[in-house]
Amino acid sequence: MGTPKIISFNNGVIEWAAADGARRVAISVDGEEIADGKDGFCRAKIFDASGLPHGAVIEIAEEHDDGRRSLTVVYNAEKRVLELPRATEFAVDGETLKWETADGARAYKVYDLDFNATTVTAAEYEMTGKNLVACVCPVPESDVVCAPEPTISDIPYLSGGGAADDPYIIKTPFDLRAIDYYESLFAARGGKPNHYVLSEDIDYGTVNALDNESNVFALKKPFFGVFDGNNKKLCDFRVEHDGGHWALFEYIARGGAVKNLTIENADIICIARDAMHPINSSVAIVAYFNDGEISAVKLRSVRLTAVGGGAAGIVVHNYGRVVGCSVVCELVQGNTSALGSASYEAAGIALENRDGGLIDNNRAVSLTVRGTGGNVRSAAGVVSVNREGGKVLCNGFDTVITINTAQDTEYGGVVAYNAGIVRNCGATLGTLVVDGVQIGEDDNLRGRLVGKNDGEASR
Repeated sequence: MGTPKIISFNNGVIEWAAADGARRVAISVDGEEIADGKDGFCRAKIFDASGLPHGAVIEIAEEHDDGRRSLTVVYNAEKRVLELPRATEFAVDGETLKWETADGARAYKVYDLDFNATTVTAAEYEMTGKNLVACVCPVPESDVVCAPEPTISDIPYLSGGGAADDPYIIKTPFDLRAIDYYESLFAARGGKPNHYVLSEDIDYGTVNALDNESNVFALKKPFFGVFDGNNKKLCDFRVEHDGGHWALFEYIARGGAVKNLTIENADIICIARDAMHPINSSVAIVAYFNDGEISAVKLRSVRLTAVGGGAAGIVVHNYGRVVGCSVVCELVQGNTSALGSASYEAAGIALENRDGGLIDNNRAVSLTVRGTGGNVRSAAGVVSVNREGGKVLCNGFDTVITINTAQDTEYGGVVAYNAGIVRNCGATLGTLVVDGVQIGEDDNLRGRLVGKNDGEASR
């Protein structure tokens, strides 16, 4: 069944050819019928759209004995062109996105969250193992009509409204990935933070391997929202990341928060391939940069391997707050052909606490830092490096063990190197063992609280 076909658009005037058998034709603009062809209807019709506002929706509709046929276009007054409208009426079926077919389209360009395009002919797209879809733009049959510009669309990936009293619900691995989609809308929705809640434990052990043999996608968009783990678990992460840093959240922005979450039985491997920038291969479970707040996060049976970079349980670079977290994990420093035996820091909570950062009331329940060929150069139960302006307060540990350390390694039960402020506040300082030797209260300034100290430290 044919539809009206636009054959020319010059100086704002639309000319179209009607399908055979049409007994009536009508023009509607933004849903209001403004002209029809009841009198003197012919096969070629024209309509002057030059005076319409930008974004006006024009529908050319024909009535036939066997039904109604129509073509809808959008007037782009800035470019003085006609465009097909973007796809709407989305439905998410498992990990497949479906949408309403568009009259006048021969295919569809599917844009992911980074606005990379894939062309498909059917009105659906399978997202398993791929980035999520941001929008869908029909590809016109007619050369006279243009494809629309891609802008992020309203796609119902998650249930819930996103408010504090009606949060988005996270209950599957796919749901967790959808956080990136909603955070992409942060500015467009007036900077109002999204709220998410984990409604049940998620077992990644049932997820097939995705990119680079991993079963979990990292969240790459800046996170301005509030993620409440609701004291539930994310279990069985398996990540093999080659060529850069890895963390579940790339960047927790100021005002953003991740809280009340347990991550259990995770095995993350991050490999550096650039000898000039090895620090870029650092790995952490929760965040690479934190400028917001991470609180009440527990790591249990976690193994992080940094081949050429650094490893931390919770966050690599902290500018915000990390409060009330605890770790049971192993940090491994491996070797790589690009970097030989060189390595960086390792710590249970944060690799580096920066100016303005606060690490407060955290605990290394059980931490093992394991080197390869004596390549561990800075290791601590809580913070590897506390920079000037950083505060590390009321943090403790039960057991911290380092194995295969370098001869000049800085190590400490809480902080390996301090240029800021460290205060113990009575927190437990347990057993610190370095290459089989238990470290006492004060041993060449390498004690159970701070290793090398160029700042303020008190017990």
